Amino acid sequence: MLAELSAQEIAEHAGRKMPRFAQPRYVEFMSGLPKTASEKVRKAELKLVG
Repeated sequence: MLAELSAQEIAEHAGRKMPRFAQPRYVEFMSGLPKTASEKVRKAELKLVG
């Protein structure tokens, strides 16, 4: 079962559970993450998208 969350709900939850410096600045929904051949997330590509 998949839960549907809005960006606002995620931000509110982070505000309650995380210190301000650790809270995400923005939330973007993606259908998948760019990965290497060994299934590791390509963080550099995510930075280009953001």
